[in-house]
Amino acid sequence: MVEALREIFSKKYNLEKCKLSFLKLYHAGDAPSSKILFFVFYSGKTLGVIKIIRDAEYNASLQHECDAQIKASEEKIMNVSVPKIIDSGFVGKHFFTYETFVFGEAVGKKNALKYIDVIGAYQSSVTKKKKIAISAIHQIFSSVEIKNEKYQSLLQELSNQTEHVFGGTNHSDLTFMNVLVDNKDIYFIDWENYGERAIWGLDFVHYFIRAHDNHSYDILSQHFKTLEIKPMTRDELAILYLVDKLYDFLEKSDTVLYKEVCKKISDIC
Repeated sequence: MVEALREIFSKKYNLEKCKLSFLKLYHAGDAPSSKILFFVFYSGKTLGVIKIIRDAEYNASLQHECDAQIKASEEKIMNVSVPKIIDSGFVGKHFFTYETFVFGEAVGKKNALKYIDVIGAYQSSVTKKKKIAISAIHQIFSSVEIKNEKYQSLLQELSNQTEHVFGGTNHSDLTFMNVLVDNKDIYFIDWENYGERAIWGLDFVHYFIRAHDNHSYDILSQHFKTLEIKPMTRDELAILYLVDKLYDFLEKSDTVLYKEVCKKISDIC
């Protein structure tokens, strides 16, 4: 694969083979759907990063991520940057993306709360779309046959809510490990789940919950009051907390059911 990549890049970008080198890095384990990353160097300088899915049967996942990054770049997300897709194509049966390399570090759990206002400002800039009744969301989650006490408890709490939610396009995996800091620039990376959780506000709530180490809603609510930038009301936070927890439970319990629920909710949003 490395030789095939070298050939493609040498011809496409008129580079001399002897000056082109790759550093192979493994990403996300050995699962067939995991990505392999290659740093691309030319005369000792970093040109960018190539991503390839380990098993070509999962090409669609990387193609989705590629399209999402392009779209996010075009939308110019408030106060946030996205690694630019320079090129994409195929190496044999494998789809690849070639993107700019960000010389930054993940925010990480220790510093997660330092960037909460950046996440809040980003979420505030995302447009709310169609209004959705809580009953419709509850019906879709309750249609899944999971006889788990925690899941059923979350469902019951959601059924007691009287407010509504809005559709919205999300990164859908916005955590402190997917936010990079490069000097003063903030980057969102890993866009493979883009649009999956199609309810407005879940990017902020997903990040906020994990920045607080998945504490109870009561603790989160107290911390929410102290924020400088509040992208939502406390009532919205309460609902979105339950929805995000339900999504998380499904994703960890049954990936197929999780995808089905995501699709059904996306369809009504």
